[in-house]
Amino acid sequence: NGQAVITDQASFTWSTTIGTIKNGKFTAPNKDGIGTITVKYGSKTTTVPVVIGEVAPTILESFNKGISNYEASGDRVNSVSVESVTSDRDGSKALKLVYDFTGTTGTSGAYVDAKTSLTITTPAKKIGMWVKGDSKGHWLRSQITDASGKTVQLDFSKNVNWTNWQFVSVEVPAGLSYPLKMALPVRYMETENNNKTNGSIIIDDIQSIYKD
Repeated sequence: NGQAVITDQASFTWSTTIGTIKNGKFTAPNKDGIGTITVKYGSKTTTVPVVIGEVAPTILESFNKGISNYEASGDRVNSVSVESVTSDRDGSKALKLVYDFTGTTGTSGAYVDAKTSLTITTPAKKIGMWVKGDSKGHWLRSQITDASGKTVQLDFSKNVNWTNWQFVSVEVPAGLSYPLKMALPVRYMETENNNKTNGSIIIDDIQSIYKD
């Protein structure tokens, strides 16, 4: 209840996957990295993440091993599909989402479903990805679920108005319980009936980002 409690330091058991802890004091290593600190008091245990230095983003999905973990789904669409393509950004593999919203009414969506969810174990500042747009002005989103079952929608862009490659990112809300799961890493949507088009976008290098 916000009250200070006097305890015996010997009652706590500390451990870490990075650096060292002595008498409850954490000392970071002389290198960048990601780890955790765990403290145990009686039957209670809690773990907190640690990010040290300039940690590179973690690539959650590069699509270089194919797209067998992914399938397409949609709402109010004539058709939607995914295919593996060679990226003209760097020559690696990428995922292409093809959709047709024409003639539909209401909110349309074309989705990339992960059969096995992408997982973010260490608290991230942002989630990002490379996107080759189709300049149709649709809404690019993602969906994550935290360890408590809370589902959060993330908006990368409410107006995909570009046709070249562009890196997009969105801040991860504070207060989520980790790990995070991404079962719907890509949601491409349109709410306006007068902008129901067909087209395709290409996605590559979905990643978690730990520094601003």
